[in-house]
Amino acid sequence: MGRVLEGEFEYRDGFPQALEQGEADPGVVLFCSALPRSDMVIEIRSRGEVGV
Repeated sequence: MGRVLEGEFEYRDGFPQALEQGEADPGVVLFCSALPRSDMVIEIRSRGEVGV
């Protein structure tokens, strides 16, 4: 999971159930489900930030 700072994406099968609707604002993306539609600039969390 991360944030799209620039660019466009879409979810092939609609909004992923793994994300709460509120988590998608603004620009939070589940990258394993998103398809890029343009060049993108993204921000990701390091493993330590998400408790892994």
